[in-house]
Amino acid sequence: MKPTNIVMLVKDRWTLTLQAFNSLYRHTAPDEFTLTIIDDDSSIPVHRALRTWVAAPMHYKNAALLQINRSKAITGQARNLGVYWSEKYFGRGEFLYLSDNDVYFRPHWLETLIAVMHSSSQWGVVAGSTHPFHGRNYTHETYFANNDSAPPHLRGQAVQVFEHDAVSGYSHLMRWETWDKYGPLDARAPGTGQSEDFKFCQQIIQAGGRVGSVWPEVVYACGLTDTFGKPAVGADKMHRYPGVIQE
Repeated sequence: MKPTNIVMLVKDRWTLTLQAFNSLYRHTAPDEFTLTIIDDDSSIPVHRALRTWVAAPMHYKNAALLQINRSKAITGQARNLGVYWSEKYFGRGEFLYLSDNDVYFRPHWLETLIAVMHSSSQWGVVAGSTHPFHGRNYTHETYFANNDSAPPHLRGQAVQVFEHDAVSGYSHLMRWETWDKYGPLDARAPGTGQSEDFKFCQQIIQAGGRVGSVWPEVVYACGLTDTFGKPAVGADKMHRYPGVIQE
């Protein structure tokens, strides 16, 4: 299988960013992904730290860094740039995954999402977790519990998938064909949360596709505050995970 193109948006918050990097490389085989990092006008110390990190021998073979400078960040525009450069730099894998930097990747996170994707061609987007600002749950289905053809780590386990109006960009797996058909994301949506993703997901649903997130979660949301230090949308409802930095 070709490696998954991961596009990660970074805006300061070095502690959470480093946690995201470390968990990604610890819980994902290096030949299973490429990582394109979009430094969206971070402070000078983070700007420099990212360059040092990417240049390390264990990272530079499958990681690339694009640093942009501007006075006002627009999330959708930055993600679109990341997708463009990921394809140009690494070529296309089978899947495209959009991520923020305030996440924690659990063991087998990618295999689980890909297994759900392969279970039905209707899945347009599958997320690794459910954020409080997702649309309401419609239905859920249980996968793999009695399926001998499931990946080894999923056999005998019950993985549920909940459907939503939209899922957030911090955990967002899709096929490249889905991006070609419904992308790019809204490049003019300056808000936080799902604003840049909502129209994208709605187009998938209106065309008969499905948008959902898995449970138990395989990607933890760690951003209790936004990049300006204010409480993040839905922070009071977010899960807390022992041993994982959340701030």
